[in-house]
Amino acid sequence: MKKLILVVLITFSTSAHAVTVIFDIDWTLLYRDQVSQQAIESDSILVHDKDVYRISDYAVQVIELLLRRGVNVQFFSGGNADRNEYFIRVLNEKINRIAKEPRVLPQAFSKESLTEVLGPASGLDFFDRTKKNLLTVVSPAELENTVIIDDDRKFRFDSQREHWIHLTTYQDFLEYPSATSPLPMI
Repeated sequence: MKKLILVVLITFSTSAHAVTVIFDIDWTLLYRDQVSQQAIESDSILVHDKDVYRISDYAVQVIELLLRRGVNVQFFSGGNADRNEYFIRVLNEKINRIAKEPRVLPQAFSKESLTEVLGPASGLDFFDRTKKNLLTVVSPAELENTVIIDDDRKFRFDSQREHWIHLTTYQDFLEYPSATSPLPMI
């Protein structure tokens, strides 16, 4: 189903009808990994010399393909800006290893870009107090052709529901087998 959604997005993206795909980072493109620092694989990255993350299978190829097809790719994460910026740099390097022409990824919208709908005094946790307003990333005119791919519905404004592609809920420290076959390039 996930592959079908991306194929539909790619198929209908033309310069006259620009499409924006916003990717969440945590648990969508990047997973916490339990491997030791010494056992980091090629699809894992070490952040701040302590946290090991694993890039989702085929994320690099899918993003490069979207960029090649003229899709406006953005990133919006509730994570800290410095970690997100580091991840975007690493992701950009990996994309440029396979791209036919150089790519420059935009900086991620981070925790500071979230919209607080209720203050801390509400007693609610961070995920219930803050939302990802897609109008932070795109203009009202561009919203019609914008989707966000995210694992957590709590960050969604109900008024922007039709723009969300929800992935299944994450689980901490999953075991990941290596990808068994390459993703065919379209």
